[in-house]
Amino acid sequence: EPARRMVLPNGIDVDHFAPATPRERKELRKRLGLGSEFVAVYTGRLASEKRLDRVLRAWPAVTDASPDARLLIVGDGPEAETLRTLAPAHVRFEGVTDDVLPYLQVADVFVLTSDFEGVSCALLEAQAAGLPAVVTDVGAARSIIDHGVNGYVVDVDDDASLEKHLVVFACDSEAVHAMGAAARSAATTHYSLDTVVSALRNVYVDVAGQESPCSR
Repeated sequence: EPARRMVLPNGIDVDHFAPATPRERKELRKRLGLGSEFVAVYTGRLASEKRLDRVLRAWPAVTDASPDARLLIVGDGPEAETLRTLAPAHVRFEGVTDDVLPYLQVADVFVLTSDFEGVSCALLEAQAAGLPAVVTDVGAARSIIDHGVNGYVVDVDDDASLEKHLVVFACDSEAVHAMGAAARSAATTHYSLDTVVSALRNVYVDVAGQESPCSR
């Protein structure tokens, strides 16, 4: 029954996944061949359910508004070659990496346009790194993203809304900064390992203090 249920989200290391300092960010961008342009990033498998074709279709509208904008796609998977053939200009496929953090730290916005998700660890890591996000309204999206506060949630297959909100970020650095700070705050408050482990511990303590049904 509902009174006996408790949902615990995934926990992430918010000390590791953290924003870079301005100096670190500048150095990381230089190392990755980037300047001061707007950068969006996706990290994860390149699989059909992730629907990266949606982002690729939207990207020309972003570069129309911000010609130097870049989209970084970090990861690999069965859809890699297909996506490469669909990719418009200013999209970079970074391949597999053992550490996504540098890519999160150089980016301005995270994108996740899947057909389905649970509680996306990639999204939580991006938030902890101080990135607002544009995500499709699937899985736990609305419990993680407060629309208009730390990112935007768009309906699945609403290409116009996806384009609109990416363009808003590309053209408004103040919104990126403010929503990124809100994303970091949400991640550290609700999804840190300490927070999640403490909540789980409290469940065990609470249950241990109750009378066992077998002893009744």
